[in-house]
Parts: sequence; structure tokens; C-alpha cells
Amino acid sequence: MYDKVGDDESKLIAQVRLQRQRQLYKDFNKAGKLRPTSVNTNVYGYSKDRYNEEVKSRKFRDIYTEKRFMQSRLDYINPITNFKEFIPSKTIINHSKAIYKGDEIRVVNKLCEKYGGKPNEWSKMVGRVDSELYYFDVHWYEKNNIQYEMKFKHKSRRKK
Repeated sequence: MYDKVGDDESKLIAQVRLQRQRQLYKDFNKAGKLRPTSVNTNVYGYSKDRYNEEVKSRKFRDIYTEKRFMQSRLDYINPITNFKEFIPSKTIINHSKAIYKGDEIRVVNKLCEKYGGKPNEWSKMVGRVDSELYYFDVHWYEKNNIQYEMKFKHKSRRKK
């Protein structure tokens, strides 16, 4: 902006003010024993896109794991027939991943009270069980590779 109008003196003044403002910010963080962060401002190159990417990666971790096995039988009621059905234990769970960890889980305190452990040890997992006719989406909580409260979420017919 200053280059277009040929005002080098105003440009220099603005640069000095910005540099001084950055130094005050650093001094403030140092005095308060705070870590300097770029979350609050775009001056340091922290845009909304970068913020959204960081939140997405933190909230929905795409950490795919090796094949897992169901540790217990999962009973459910078929919504069409109203009959009780089940997915047997030791069934392979494909595409399992952690969707929430630690304090990101809404019910983490209840899990700690009921099953023990610390909040940062818990993960909410999601995976898919494949059968000859259907795909089953299942969710569960996990602590130290032990599954708790497995739930059947969705069943879709397999395409031929």
C-alpha cells in the first residue's frame, strides 16, 4: 500500500510499530510463563483453513489399525424382523480407527467410574464387520486394547 503512493517513511513507521507489537507480545508471554501461540492471530500465518485442518485431525484421527477381533458376542435386534440376532465373538473387525480419545469422549468420566482407569487411557473406536450378506458398523470404547460397551450402529446389505 505504501509502495503505491511512494510513502517510504510511513511504511517504515508501520513496520517498526508491527515489530514493536510482536516484541510486546513475546514479552507478555514470557512474563506470564505462557507459550507463544499463533492461534489468536493471522499475523503469524495461522489462517482459518489451517485451524480447521488441525481441529479435524485432532478430533477425527484417521489412525487405522491392524485387524481387530470382537472380544465378546454382540447381540442386537433386527429392526425388520424384530428377532434377536448376534455377531459372534472373535469376528474380524475391519477398518477400525479411533474417532475420539481421552477428554474428547462425552462419557469418559462415567467410563472411568464404571471400569476404572484415567480419562486419557480411553478411546472411542469404530469399525466394520463384513459378513456374506451384510456390512455391520460397530462402535465401542477401548482401554488398553480391551473393548467395552460394543454397540451395533448400522447394517447395510452387501452389493453383489
